[in-house]
Amino acid sequence: MNDNKTYILRKINPNSWSGIRLYHFSFEDIGPAIDDQGLPITGLTEDSFKINAKGNKESVKGTRVMLEEELGLDEGMLKKGSLFKPSVFWINFAVRMGEGDERFKTDDPMSRLKIEFLKAQPQVADGSKQIKAKSEYVLFTPEEEASSSNKSKKGKREAYQLFDKLTLDDMSEILEITGNRSGSMSRDVIEDKLSDYMEEYPTQFIAIIKDPTRKNKTFVRRCMDQGIITLDGGAVMYGETVLGHDIDSASAKLFSNEYGKTVEAIKIQLK
Repeated sequence: MNDNKTYILRKINPNSWSGIRLYHFSFEDIGPAIDDQGLPITGLTEDSFKINAKGNKESVKGTRVMLEEELGLDEGMLKKGSLFKPSVFWINFAVRMGEGDERFKTDDPMSRLKIEFLKAQPQVADGSKQIKAKSEYVLFTPEEEASSSNKSKKGKREAYQLFDKLTLDDMSEILEITGNRSGSMSRDVIEDKLSDYMEEYPTQFIAIIKDPTRKNKTFVRRCMDQGIITLDGGAVMYGETVLGHDIDSASAKLFSNEYGKTVEAIKIQLK
């Protein structure tokens, strides 16, 4: 890391039992996870070799050696150690997380060590796009945060524009796809429920509107609501015919050329 960057460490979710990130003046420590060999996961690399453009073998200095030199540590201090001789450094090492965000600058060797370490820990997501169910923290740059925020705002603006162009039938169809039975709802209730869905899930909302098979999927859902199409052991059925195992596959099969007459027959039954 030759360029000077700032990285931010943030706790993703509040504690479920307290509803807040951390109590005032409290902290959490992120220590090394353990690999398959029982050694600490440090995130640092060892010296290696690569083949250059001329086809020659050249050495590449690992981050472990570079950081030892920059931090003025004894050679081998940042090695993982072994089961018989554990690394004193990594036994005592942890990144402390207070009640707010932690910031690290790449022009500082210790901060760089912490950045490389954090990126390798399973509970720390390396950027917002890498957040998974097990992620407790996320490490990101302000540039990434701004880009993600801007993308989210653009998505919401597009969602509002699309929402304004919807007819009542369109709104009913979309609610059906999201699992809400709209048949007995008033216009105000339909608009209100769909508006809430759009606010919470703008990306999914846009995807539903732009889905060319939207009307077919709504048709299948309405048939299921009236018992014309049924679920049996995980299969979507019309009589004795298996249409699929979910709404997508069932609507694709039902509206294929093979089932044109079946669709007409169902339309007669549909109230």
